[in-house]
Amino acid sequence: MSKRRLSDQQKSRIAGKQKKEFCATENTGSIQEAKFNGRVISHFGQQLDVEILTGKNAGSLMRCYQRANLPSLVTGDLVLWKEDAEKTGIIIAQAERKNVFGRADIKGQFKPVAANLDYVLIVFAVVPEAFLNLMDRYLVAISQLGLEPLLVLNKVDLLEDLTNENIDNMLSIYHNLGYPVYEV
Repeated sequence: MSKRRLSDQQKSRIAGKQKKEFCATENTGSIQEAKFNGRVISHFGQQLDVEILTGKNAGSLMRCYQRANLPSLVTGDLVLWKEDAEKTGIIIAQAERKNVFGRADIKGQFKPVAANLDYVLIVFAVVPEAFLNLMDRYLVAISQLGLEPLLVLNKVDLLEDLTNENIDNMLSIYHNLGYPVYEV
């Protein structure tokens, strides 16, 4: 089932209704973050797993569908959801994102991957050898979000078998630039 296309007027009217319904006061103009009771954890086509943030079931997961008038949701989005009659949920509103991590799609348009990030780990392995160009692109994207990356070198147990100066050189470059590097 494809997503229903809404006109600009319909989108504007829906956004206005949601804003009016969920705003704490007319003066703030933004929805209170405390009103949102879930966080998107994973995406399965039209269904999303939402972590329940409030109430007696806090910390558990609820399988939810999203309303057609909402934009595409990604992992990390704060949402307002309610339970329906079939023991699943329906997402009825999305909180404003504090940051978005994404990439360009085939058409060159921005595609969000995750939202509301606090930490970003860049995990790379001894084998196969990491590409510095790719790591640098990740570092630039993370710095644009205003976050500090943590570099994690995985599979260091394989270093005993490999005497690779490239890995030592790569780690020293990033360490000298001030990035924390962890070996696991």
